[in-house]
Amino acid sequence: MAKNKENHDNKAGIANQDTVKQGLDSNSVSDVGNAQIKEDINQYIEQLQRLQAEFENFKKREDREKARFVDFAKAGIILKLLNFNDDFQRTLASLSNADIGVVKKGVEMLATNFQKLLKEEGVEHISCVGQKLDPFKHEVLLQEEAEKEDGVILEELQKGYMLKGNVLRPSRVKVCKCVKNNVQNENNKFIGGN
Repeated sequence: MAKNKENHDNKAGIANQDTVKQGLDSNSVSDVGNAQIKEDINQYIEQLQRLQAEFENFKKREDREKARFVDFAKAGIILKLLNFNDDFQRTLASLSNADIGVVKKGVEMLATNFQKLLKEEGVEHISCVGQKLDPFKHEVLLQEEAEKEDGVILEELQKGYMLKGNVLRPSRVKVCKCVKNNVQNENNKFIGGN
């Protein structure tokens, strides 16, 4: 029985040694695993930082490109305006030596050239007199009583313009305030006895 107990203790000792070896092996495996995880985390952080820096550089490049595009677009219209300015300066220079008819003709040519320039750039006049008020295209400055439908535009006080289908500046207008409605309202007051 003593031998059995000794064998049992030996087996238990061997089993404990195996368990310790496995524990050491698992600790070394977990140390290796932790080191690998830390290395992976550091790689992901570095990659994220690089991507963030690349994105910031991309945004800066895009902002520079947009600014350059706006400047390029401005250059085209400014060049056309410079030609118009040259015509205007020639007209002003001719004022001292010319008669009224020549000056008038020069100013008319300037106006025609300027209208042509606006049309080339996609600017159109908003026609409005006689039309129904559109609050997206017209700004009411005055109302006048007339025998027309309410909200019909009677007069254009300042021209409005559209740029490629979008309102650039609304027309400032005088609209009709219907007289018939006011007369009927006045008559209703008397009939009702109030």
